[in-house]
Amino acid sequence: MQLVVFDIDGTLTNTNKIDENCFVRAFALEFGIFGINTNWTEYAYTTDSGITQLIFQEKLKRLPSNEELVRLKARFVSLLQEAFINNQDLFNEIPGSANVLAKLQLDPNW
Repeated sequence: MQLVVFDIDGTLTNTNKIDENCFVRAFALEFGIFGINTNWTEYAYTTDSGITQLIFQEKLKRLPSNEELVRLKARFVSLLQEAFINNQDLFNEIPGSANVLAKLQLDPNW
């Protein structure tokens, strides 16, 4: 069996903008952190955890605790859910991605 790994935003869903908005708002609402650099390519580690750690280091001069990471994730998910309820058009699929996933599910080699 072969494995395929997809990144969701920008690959399967066209959610980069709403993801960014909710991510930045989660920092503001949970920790009072503002002025986050949203040019993600400028970060050394462009994963959610790498970006989060750098933001904490730059803004609070320390790494986040596990409890703070749980709070941030919960707030981020809550903001995404709220945005989806208010405007489902912000969560469109990348054209053709559903077809690709459907075909992969039918193939026993994947």
